[in-house]
Amino acid sequence: MKIEDMQLTQRLKTHIFKFDFTILIALVLLLATSCDSSDNNEDTVNLHNTNLEKKLFNTTWRRTKHIVAGKVYTDAVDDITFTNRRLPPMESCYAISFEGQYFGFWYINDDEQLSILWDASQNANLAGHCSVDYGGGDLDIIKLTDSELQYKRDDGVSFFYKLVGTSSGDENDDGTTIYEKPDIGFYDFTATKSSLKVQYKIYNKNDAKVTSAKIYYGTSSNPTKSKTATISGTLITANLSGLKAGTTYYVKCTATGKGGITTTTTTKCITNY
Repeated sequence: MKIEDMQLTQRLKTHIFKFDFTILIALVLLLATSCDSSDNNEDTVNLHNTNLEKKLFNTTWRRTKHIVAGKVYTDAVDDITFTNRRLPPMESCYAISFEGQYFGFWYINDDEQLSILWDASQNANLAGHCSVDYGGGDLDIIKLTDSELQYKRDDGVSFFYKLVGTSSGDENDDGTTIYEKPDIGFYDFTATKSSLKVQYKIYNKNDAKVTSAKIYYGTSSNPTKSKTATISGTLITANLSGLKAGTTYYVKCTATGKGGITTTTTTKCITNY
C-alpha cells in the first residue's frame, strides 16, 4: 500500500472514531437526562387543571343525595372540604377534609376529572370509597357551579353536593381548617303585646360556620327558658310567644359553630302595652 493510501486510511479511521465517540456521548447524556426527569416526576401529578381547582380551593360542600342504579338515597349527609394546602407525602396534591378532619388528598386532572385519594385507614366509613391507605380514583365532574357540585364514580354512582361555606384558607399543620368561635351580637327586635321577634347577627359567618342557636328569655336578668332559633345568612331569629303585655324581658343568644360556642350578654326587650 502506498504511503498516501495509508495516511488516508488512518485519517478515515480517526474521523470514524471521533464520530462514534460523539454519538456515544450524546446517548449517555440523553439517558442521564431521561433518568433525571423520571426521578423528579416520581409521585408527582403534572396534569393539573388549575382553573377548576381554584373554584374548589377552601370550600366546604354538604352531600344532599347520591344515586345508585336509579335509586335516590338522602340518608347519608357529610361535609367535605377542599383545601389549597399541600402536605406530605403527596405534596403535588392538596389536603382534603372529611367532617372537619384530614382524610387524604385531591386534585383535578387535565381531563377535568376530580381525583380524591381517601386515606381509609383514618376512617372506616371511607372504606367504601377506596382501598386502605391512599386509594381512590378519577371522578367525572358532571356539574360545578358556585353552589352545586355533582360527580360520578366509575361504577356509575352519582353524588350531589351543595356549597355550605368558604374559608380564608387558614389551616392547622394537618391540613384541617381553623374555625373561629361565633362572633354574634344583638341586632333587632319587634314587639307585640304578647310576642317578641328577636334577632342576633353573626359577624364572622364564613369563619365560624354556625350550625345551631338558641334564644334564652325571661323576666329575670338570668333568663333560663329557651327557644330554638333559625339561621338565615348572617341572622339568627327566634319568635317568642305567650308573653305578658308591657313587660320587660331579658334575652340572650347561644350560638354553636365548628369553632366553638358563644353566649352573648343579656339585652332588655319590652312587649307592647
